[in-house]
Amino acid sequence: MSKLDPTDFEAPMDADVLSEIERKDAPVEKLISEAMKFIDGSEEQDLAVARYFIEKGYSDKTSGWLVREANTRRAAEA
Repeated sequence: MSKLDPTDFEAPMDADVLSEIERKDAPVEKLISEAMKFIDGSEEQDLAVARYFIEKGYSDKTSGWLVREANTRRAAEA
């Protein structure tokens, strides 16, 4: 199990999200990269991407955080 540093990310990460990611040893950067491919700034697409992560077995909180982090990074690139 890898230890994450929550300060390495732009979107605030609460303890539940950190715990889930560490417990599942989730490939965080890969998941964020995946989300960035599909988000387009619309709420509908954000919900669809979050639902995708939920279907992959991540909690609502973690799925929402992945989408927020992806949106934050996307905005920083613009």
